[in-house]
Amino acid sequence: MITHLFLDFDGVLHPLAGPPFSRLPFFELVLREFPHVKLVISSSWRTDLPLSTILEYFSPDIAARVIGSTPDLGDFITLTRYARHDEIQTYLSGTEIINWLAIDDARWQFPTSAQDRLICCDPAVGFDESIAANLRFRLTNG
Repeated sequence: MITHLFLDFDGVLHPLAGPPFSRLPFFELVLREFPHVKLVISSSWRTDLPLSTILEYFSPDIAARVIGSTPDLGDFITLTRYARHDEIQTYLSGTEIINWLAIDDARWQFPTSAQDRLICCDPAVGFDESIAANLRFRLTNG
């Protein structure tokens, strides 16, 4: 059973050219169907804003399920092709988390070997009904 979801914002919770967090209410609606799932912020927003500020965008019940954010690997990350995946792997090291997914719009930031852990959004659309169906399926069926 999937227990943790690594969440990107741009291209997921809003289309890249759309108003910020326009897809968040729909995402939260779907996530409420799976109260056991914890969220980890993997969006680049985490490097510009403190987590406490990021949590203000979420409804209180969903904000309570955010358990942290991936680390900022700084200059090291520019040396790697799979930045987002490397940040997630760094977060996971030393934890017992094995059942996780990432929802992101940047497939290229994940190696082929990790594509089964990724739900990839169209950055021009963001979280829509087809992504919601995929997320529901993956959270229901592991």
